[in-house]
Amino acid sequence: MGGALVVAAFAFLVAALSFTWGAALAGLCLCLLLVGYATQRGKANFAAALLMFFMLYFGVVPYLQLLTNSTMYLDPIDPNGSAVVLWYLLVFSFLAVFWASLRVYDFKLHTQLLSRPRSSELTYAYLALCAAAYLFFFAKFGSVGAMFELYDQRVTEGVGDFNPLKGLGVVQAFANAFPLILFVLLVARIKRPSLGKFLLLTLLTLALGFVVSAAFGSRQGVVFLAWGCFWIWHRTVNNFSRKFIVNSVLVSALLMLIMMPLKFFGTSFTFDMISEFNEIRGIDAFGGPLGFALFRDFGRFDIQVELAGKMLAGEVDYGYGKTLLGGLLSPVPNAIFDASKLSPTLLKTMVLYGAGWYNQDYTTLLSGLPGEFLMNYSYVGYMLFGLLLATLVFLLRIINLRTQAKSGLVYFEVFLLPLVFLIFLFDTNVIGYYLFRWVVVFSVPMYLLSRNAAVAGAVSARVVTHGGSQPAVTADRIRHE
Repeated sequence: MGGALVVAAFAFLVAALSFTWGAALAGLCLCLLLVGYATQRGKANFAAALLMFFMLYFGVVPYLQLLTNSTMYLDPIDPNGSAVVLWYLLVFSFLAVFWASLRVYDFKLHTQLLSRPRSSELTYAYLALCAAAYLFFFAKFGSVGAMFELYDQRVTEGVGDFNPLKGLGVVQAFANAFPLILFVLLVARIKRPSLGKFLLLTLLTLALGFVVSAAFGSRQGVVFLAWGCFWIWHRTVNNFSRKFIVNSVLVSALLMLIMMPLKFFGTSFTFDMISEFNEIRGIDAFGGPLGFALFRDFGRFDIQVELAGKMLAGEVDYGYGKTLLGGLLSPVPNAIFDASKLSPTLLKTMVLYGAGWYNQDYTTLLSGLPGEFLMNYSYVGYMLFGLLLATLVFLLRIINLRTQAKSGLVYFEVFLLPLVFLIFLFDTNVIGYYLFRWVVVFSVPMYLLSRNAAVAGAVSARVVTHGGSQPAVTADRIRHE
């Protein structure tokens, strides 16, 4: 606690030395979060992780952007502007709601080893369905090489105009789930788990996923496949050490950093281009590709401050929940329901149009759910977002507790856990696709099929027990035989 207070005081002093309101408020926010982290460390592991995330999201990244005057697409931020002050006042209101929820909820998540969920014949039938969707892409585009040519085309045309999967988003969701379902079924057959087997199966899963995901310009599919492999193994096969977890996070961050230039330069990317990154992108970002990845992928400060400034000027036509509904319905095929008119992209484009050099008729910038709540509910949006976060954490906590009795719930836990952090980075249209791809297509079927298999296993155990002096067939015994 004392060390955290010293670090907090130092952070506030460094921020205050810049003599700007924005930096001072960033330092104050960081101080409060450091104190909160010190009080929660050792009590609730998940709360401590959230507070560390908040330090980066609300404190470190905004301070660096203000210090280096780095914005990705919008005008430079006035560190003494009223928009920055308003944004931090809204952030403090959100932190107050979160702090109150800490007093009510137990944020500690259990991570002890569970019994491996068992699979039935229907699971293999579902795997065959997803495999058919996976093979469909080869039939449609011809080869893996053709898919990578599409990727280079995406870099040339831009994300707004490039859509080779038009009408095939649902098919891609099933194809993207195929590698992870295969991973689960292969893991279920492992009798003597080892780190080498985990790495081998994970590399196979990522290789399969890269074809239908990253080849179309999406890093998310690869990253979430890696996360799914990690968490399912960690919870159902063998707990990883803290050192391995930390190293895995660093490696994942490095891979995302490498994939950032690949995303914009195409498959012809070479490491020599890193030195020319800022010049090619036409921006002056702190730290070259590292700063670009940090501010573009993680920071939503500049976009949300722009929204706050437009709110002060009375230039926002609030959506009052329409864009939230439209975004969540984005995965629904247009033939069934056209959610494009309710998309948050339209309202966001209207608000951000004319800000900086990013004058496009169709913006792909992400404000995160906090920014979208501002566009929908004005000044109270951040507090409402705080209530949403508390509700999501409460749901995750319930699922985490019940995994002890129903290990199949780990398939929900694995993708609801990152959602707590992703809602800060993604808008509802991206969240909608995330929920459809990973929760609806993967978690729900795998839970239902594993639950049916568990019931069948329980019946077999009773039959053996009633047949004489044979011991009951338990899940733990099955695992070690």
